[in-house]
Amino acid sequence: ALSDKQDLLQGVLGELKGMSGSSKTRPRIQIYEGIGGITGMYEEMLQGDEVRFFSSLKQVKKYFQQLIAPFLKNPTLKVKEILLDDPIDRKFAAEQGPNHETRFMPAGLNFTVDLAIWGNKIAISSIKQELFAVVIESEEIATSLRSLHELLWKMLPLKDKNQLGEVSLP
Repeated sequence: ALSDKQDLLQGVLGELKGMSGSSKTRPRIQIYEGIGGITGMYEEMLQGDEVRFFSSLKQVKKYFQQLIAPFLKNPTLKVKEILLDDPIDRKFAAEQGPNHETRFMPAGLNFTVDLAIWGNKIAISSIKQELFAVVIESEEIATSLRSLHELLWKMLPLKDKNQLGEVSLP
């Protein structure tokens, strides 16, 4: 009777511990809201040594024009961007510095969010209507998305500087 209740209690405690997870294995999740919050997130990216993006600068420029120059001028930050094939993104790519590389998605595809990978973090930012970003700090998730970015990077054609100003319109 008493030993059965103790066993039951031990079982329930074990299940509760399992449900709470270990803080060492659980990803840390942060939400950034508004222009100020997202600006702080982008400024954090500038402190790293590499950042990879799936993005379109059309929306980023609308709210965060002042943050584009620091990404272009940072001499120690390596940036790899997969952008949309549109005039605004091509113009940006033509102005990039030596540590900044860009590839373009095929025409007709669209990004409605900005996705960034740096260090052990990923950020998914909504910058079209609602201004917010979700940052997930997880080595496992960051490594997986970095691998996906690298796979796509290798599949997309490299455009030389002479092609960046050209835009094919439908």
